[in-house]
Amino acid sequence: MAVGKKNSGFFKQDAVAARMLADAKRPQQLNAAVVQAMKQAERNRLYREAQLAKQKPRFIR
Repeated sequence: MAVGKKNSGFFKQDAVAARMLADAKRPQQLNAAVVQAMKQAERNRLYREAQLAKQKPRFIR
């Protein structure tokens, strides 16, 4: 049988599950550093694609 005290593991587990559910429902906001890193990664990807397009073909004999 479960202990009916407020300090029992069952109450704590329910509180943690409720907090996780509330966090999951709330719209997520990204950290400014993360947003900046994502933008830089996109710029890097575009730059690498442009550099690949500019490369001269190499013929190996």
